Amino acid sequence: GLAILAARIGAGFVYHQTRQARGFELDRLGRRHAAARSTLPLVLSSIMEYARTIARDLRRLYLAAAGNHVQREALIAWEIPPVPQGETTALADVIEAASNDVVDVIADLLGRLQVQAGRLRGLHADVVAGTTGRRNILKSEIEEYIQDIADIHARCELLLDYARREADTVQPM
Repeated sequence: GLAILAARIGAGFVYHQTRQARGFELDRLGRRHAAARSTLPLVLSSIMEYARTIARDLRRLYLAAAGNHVQREALIAWEIPPVPQGETTALADVIEAASNDVVDVIADLLGRLQVQAGRLRGLHADVVAGTTGRRNILKSEIEEYIQDIADIHARCELLLDYARREADTVQPM
């Protein structure tokens, strides 16, 4: 009888410690998420400014080109703005403790941002290298890049209410 009582007391103690540790971990995750979320408006603004700059540059290249192609020289002269430093890490920090619907939207934004930046760098590298078929770029391809960057901007806008704590969920796009 005494051994059973001692075992129950021990089990109760372990259960209490486990619950307490879980509570501490949930509090820590909550604080981490709150900290990451508090910087999200600045992160989104930075990405949106990057998107506006890319769109403006692509529009300028598109409008300056006569005919159906953007000339190689104009593309070589274009200095592609870098993806804002630290923003992808900040978004990853939000993902770590956010709800699944928010995680999906931010992960999708990160993926699209990475793909867009990679495509632009690849385009530029091909044009500079004089890769066959990539010396002059069709305006229709530039239109696709503009649509892609507009999509990234729109995704950031959808996250702003969540980032500003005006909403607890995010609408998927």
